[in-house]
Amino acid sequence: MLPTLFEHFLLFVFFSPCLIAGIAGMRRPGFVSVSESSMSAPVVLLIDDSLDEVHLLELQASLHSFLDSLSPATRIGIVTYSRTVAVFDLSESGVAAADVLPGDSALSQELKHMLIYGTGVYLAPIHICLSIAHSIVSALRPYRGDLPEVMRERCLGSAVEVVLTLIQGPATELPGSTGRRSGGRSRVLLCVGGPTTLGPGSLPSYDTHPNFAYLEKKAIKYMEHLGQEARRLDVACDVLCAGTCPVRIPTLQPLAKASGGLLVLHDDFGEIFCLNLQRSVQRSTGFKGILEIRCSNEIAVTRVIGEFVSIFRGVFWNLLF
Repeated sequence: MLPTLFEHFLLFVFFSPCLIAGIAGMRRPGFVSVSESSMSAPVVLLIDDSLDEVHLLELQASLHSFLDSLSPATRIGIVTYSRTVAVFDLSESGVAAADVLPGDSALSQELKHMLIYGTGVYLAPIHICLSIAHSIVSALRPYRGDLPEVMRERCLGSAVEVVLTLIQGPATELPGSTGRRSGGRSRVLLCVGGPTTLGPGSLPSYDTHPNFAYLEKKAIKYMEHLGQEARRLDVACDVLCAGTCPVRIPTLQPLAKASGGLLVLHDDFGEIFCLNLQRSVQRSTGFKGILEIRCSNEIAVTRVIGEFVSIFRGVFWNLLF
């Protein structure tokens, strides 16, 4: 029922307004702990590395503009995914160097330890690494195989696991730690151009597969788990999709929704895509806020933007315009 006269409601509100890669060799030490509380929360670009040339050129232009628009204090990270996950080192000027991780399975403890305590600088303030970040974006190359877009290998699930490990840092190895920091909420900006077809959370290329329905349910559950883990770490995952290839929205939506992020569809990786990248960084989000509504005579709440739970009724409301 809708709120009526003299009723006093307390509502939980979930605020949601409207990455060439090669295994790097010896690198100079310089790892900065990503759990350092005195630093601002990072923004990590997670980029589909299986794009055609026309889409990649648009994406590169948008990413260059996005990097230039960031506040100097913003910490940035760049990760790409296709058959593997490439985590770029932001200390290597003049070359796009990356640690490459397998994408067909979940991240092992050994690989997590390598990421956390390695010598690479995977997150760095943009005023220090801006030229390096631009070099990395310019070094991205289009897909060179002969497979159609929908069949190309994309390990998005494994890539998100890697990013969450980077953001949490050494706190990953502390039992029961949430890994939260002061300095604001972390962001993962997923630039997606096709479906997840490899590793955890993947689906067959076509929905005619005999086990597609079962695999889809399994993928949805996995992505929702990733979103919940991101939320626990105070990380919002914004999924920005573009292009003409199906991206399997039912499997991506739980990731964005559970983490407090957004999922936005675009026709291309052009100007509007760039604008939404910038807005994602600026947008405020949160959880477990309390909204108190007092209604005068003959006034009832009939429309609400967002999702919330009534404390007294114990029901979930999802009312939209």
